[in-house]
Amino acid sequence: MNISSQSSWRWSERLVSAGCPIACGPPCPAPSRPPAPSPAPRAAPRPALLAARRDAQRVGHIDFENAKDKVLLGAERRSLIMSDQDKRITAYHEAGHALVCILTPEESDPVHKVTIIPRGTALGLTQILPSEDRLSTTRSRMLAQIRHGLAGRAAEELVFSHFSTGAAGDLASATQCAHRMICRYGMSERIGPVCLEGSGSEELFLGRDWMNQRRYGEKQAAEIDNEVSRMLRELYDDALRRLREHRNLLERVAEALLEHETLDSGDLALLMAG
Repeated sequence: MNISSQSSWRWSERLVSAGCPIACGPPCPAPSRPPAPSPAPRAAPRPALLAARRDAQRVGHIDFENAKDKVLLGAERRSLIMSDQDKRITAYHEAGHALVCILTPEESDPVHKVTIIPRGTALGLTQILPSEDRLSTTRSRMLAQIRHGLAGRAAEELVFSHFSTGAAGDLASATQCAHRMICRYGMSERIGPVCLEGSGSEELFLGRDWMNQRRYGEKQAAEIDNEVSRMLRELYDDALRRLREHRNLLERVAEALLEHETLDSGDLALLMAG
């Protein structure tokens, strides 16, 4: 270990004050510092805190799972008081998301968890995680993403014959995804294989809308709006049809959510098997 000159002087001063004859005779061996303690593992501080809060002796899988959910989904808001009607609407809404995703396994990623415990700004969440790393996606997967994104609203219409404001985020995400499919990725048969918007990087600091660059006129914009509306309507109707055909499974998942609040992939598999 290299010690600077200032550090050496400080060590000598400490030795003199301790009565060690450093000026004459053989040099006094430098005091040995105690070995530095091993650094505490910092890979999992959040799971360790969660384990400590539940008075556990060691960090378990549940602590890692809860830490992941807190980062990805937000902290639980168990203090939020929900009425029975709100809970029921949320349960069927999330059950609709999960069921349509499960019914299209060849196009959708597996459902990891579905819950009606409020997290962040959401009253309920359906967590869908890919089974493998994916660097790109296909048109069929993007369509499936829109379909099960609209399935929560479809479940509300099927069961309650009305809609709630809980689908606002789903509608925004579905609309944005459809617009990108049409304008950025050229995935619309009616509009054709053409890119109608920029990535945004070339417009930074130019005093324009750097999130989107419009490369079409009013007539083309109307065609794009009609195509987005048509795509969303067809996928919404498809999700509604699937839920109507499997109404018994929808009821089963929703009732299980009302009873247990959270279901993982294993629970959903048991429910699908009956």
